Amino acid sequence: MFFGKVIGGLIGLAAGSVPGLILGVFFGHAFDRALAKAQRFGSPENIERIKNSFFETTFLLLGYLAKVDGHISKSEIARTEQIITQMGLGADQRQQAIDLFRRGAAGDFKMEPVVAAFLQTCGPQQQIQQTLLLFLIALAQADQGMEPAEHAALVRIASVMGLGAAQLEQLLRMTRAQEQFQDHR
Repeated sequence: MFFGKVIGGLIGLAAGSVPGLILGVFFGHAFDRALAKAQRFGSPENIERIKNSFFETTFLLLGYLAKVDGHISKSEIARTEQIITQMGLGADQRQQAIDLFRRGAAGDFKMEPVVAAFLQTCGPQQQIQQTLLLFLIALAQADQGMEPAEHAALVRIASVMGLGAAQLEQLLRMTRAQEQFQDHR
């Protein structure tokens, strides 16, 4: 299993150079381990459902988070395009990702049922949840900082996932430390 390591590493490399690569590979590895664990206990159909749920939830929540502060910035669009490219999505999947992003950015989008459905499909696998949160954190920091509305949305998403504020803050501290390291190079 290397799907998570490759995607996590590429996103980390694009977002933060070598330290980002290391952090991305680390979280990608956690994702791979969780997926391997699920494969041991699940059917191929269930694994496919988990992958699809992760894909759909990721792009819906990326759209939601990008719009939560009132507007979608060019850097947030660029970061989302970067994720699409790094995932190696074909034309149909790319269009599906864009459509999901737009649905998530719509004013009437409700995050809670989407996260609840994701949890029901993926179960209590914290590695998958943390990987999703890292993608969202990367988008929230695309504008060289995080707006209060984006932070509040991340707290709400983590809460619906059943993750405590301390776990989210730990992920945020890790990504901030990575940014500071990159800035001092």
